[in-house]
Amino acid sequence: MSFNEIRYQEFSAIDFTEIYIKQHPEVLKLEHIVISNANWTIYPPDNKMPPNAVFYSLPKAIKEFKWLKTLSLKGVFLIELPTELQELSDLKHLSIQLAEKSDIKGICTTLIKVEKLETLNLTGSIISDEIYHKIKQELPNVKLSDVIRNMRNKVNKNN
Repeated sequence: MSFNEIRYQEFSAIDFTEIYIKQHPEVLKLEHIVISNANWTIYPPDNKMPPNAVFYSLPKAIKEFKWLKTLSLKGVFLIELPTELQELSDLKHLSIQLAEKSDIKGICTTLIKVEKLETLNLTGSIISDEIYHKIKQELPNVKLSDVIRNMRNKVNKNN
């Protein structure tokens, strides 16, 4: 990649694996990555887990992405985050989807150690307001957002 090239790439969740990363070391220069499930929806009906929910684990090789600034996972739910994520010294923006069975404590423990993390987008997460506020408390220096939750709260306030 030349200096002026955009260092952005989208991957299917089934393709972004340890094996793929080893076979394509050029991806380690990426600054912005989107990992998605082709059948995802941003708005799960009634804030309930879709019956065909896809759970995903980030490969531990994520630590090799030294220039990564933005990581966005769409349409895949995380149970946990690898502790290797805390080695990403330039990661500023993270977008993930959590579920009730996600290891919230472990995820927060990992994210606290991502030194430059500025924003955490949880849009599409299926978690209670209580868990959302717990995450907010655990990560006081990170701007937390969830578009669907914010819209729902505004509608409820106006009714």
